[in-house]
Amino acid sequence: MWVFELLFSLLGILSFLSIGLVFDFYVLTRRKLDFNLAVFFGLGMGVVAVFQMLAAVLQISINSIFVYCITGLSIVIMFADPLLNKQLKRALLQSLGKLKGRNILFLATGIAALVLVAAITFSHTVWGFDAIDKWLAKAYAFWFDDGITRNNLHGYYLADDPNLWPITAAWFYHFLGRASEFWVQMIPFTALVCIVGDFARRVLKSGALGFFWMVMLVFSPFLWGAVVLENYSGNADLLLGLYFLLAFGAIFEKRFLYSAIFFGFGVLTKNDGIPALLGFCLLFPVFGFLTREKISKRPYIVALGFLFFNIAWKIYFSLNNRYLENNLLLVLQQRPIVEYTRYSLNAFREEFRFVARWGVGFLVIFFFLFTHFKAVFENKWFLFALILFGFQFAGYIAVFYVTHDDQATQIATSIFRLVLQVYPAMLLFAYELSVYKSRRESK
Repeated sequence: MWVFELLFSLLGILSFLSIGLVFDFYVLTRRKLDFNLAVFFGLGMGVVAVFQMLAAVLQISINSIFVYCITGLSIVIMFADPLLNKQLKRALLQSLGKLKGRNILFLATGIAALVLVAAITFSHTVWGFDAIDKWLAKAYAFWFDDGITRNNLHGYYLADDPNLWPITAAWFYHFLGRASEFWVQMIPFTALVCIVGDFARRVLKSGALGFFWMVMLVFSPFLWGAVVLENYSGNADLLLGLYFLLAFGAIFEKRFLYSAIFFGFGVLTKNDGIPALLGFCLLFPVFGFLTREKISKRPYIVALGFLFFNIAWKIYFSLNNRYLENNLLLVLQQRPIVEYTRYSLNAFREEFRFVARWGVGFLVIFFFLFTHFKAVFENKWFLFALILFGFQFAGYIAVFYVTHDDQATQIATSIFRLVLQVYPAMLLFAYELSVYKSRRESK
């Protein structure tokens, strides 16, 4: 029985990959394959989420037959389109051709580590208040009701939370034919694999130096803990961490359309992602002007589209935000903003040096930020990325200030999950700073 459920679970993951690949090939790269499984997985989840959100507005049901048909169609397209099929085979052969010597050693070590993580992850089911009471409760309702409705959106606490994680989980349930808090862990586990794989793809090009950065990532305990610990394996923070990694990575590659899309999908994953998308919308035209580079307007239009789509969705379904409903004037009168902000900053300082969760990752991040700060101003897109990180932390601190709960309680129960969202992207940023000078000199 479990063998069949494992196969159907893998088919669910393949569904996201194939949908993302087809969308990327036909819509973004315009029939030129850029093989990247992390990008395909992120795109696949996002496309599935947006499609089901639009289907909810149009009152279209999403049943198992529909899900299988869409998945089957995306897989058929990969084999039926001669150009896509040819490029896909070439990409796979090129990947296999790189598997020799040191690369095989790295791959074998990585696979062994992931097998260990998988063994721990699938030794338990999801068991956490947020996951069971909020995220996966919604997923069950979306699956059972064949889609999103006003009733199942408002039937749970914190109705204003975005729904990408429950929607993708509901899509996944259609392959199993039942809701399973055990097998649904396949989605965050795959997100973790994508984070590690995409990070490795970027840094291992630097040889021994790249291996140093991989060690920083893989020896960050809570990165794995977000999957192996049953209290957190059902939360959405790791998915947002994947989207931020892909979005900031695209900025460093100057693939700004992908940045806009992944920041947009991040907002559909958690409200926590709004500051980065808002910062992108406000500052992308400014930095495009400062760099005097010829940049397409599409990223800006797409980012604004996601921002307005998120707002319109919440207005249409009357999903009021619990923080915006606060009497902000009363909050300002009762809570001294300087003291509260100082408390939040001290909390982040303590979290950054919490070795039991992050290893020495943040020590390395701030070391390279301070020692390579000149590079931030030499490369305007580094400055752009740094300001977007600043927007994110400003958003976190603002929430800590206006929260209904006691500030200390809010911080103690959430700060490590917020830091997880930005940690892989910040580590990548530090790596890009470390290699910037050598790359510039080699050109």
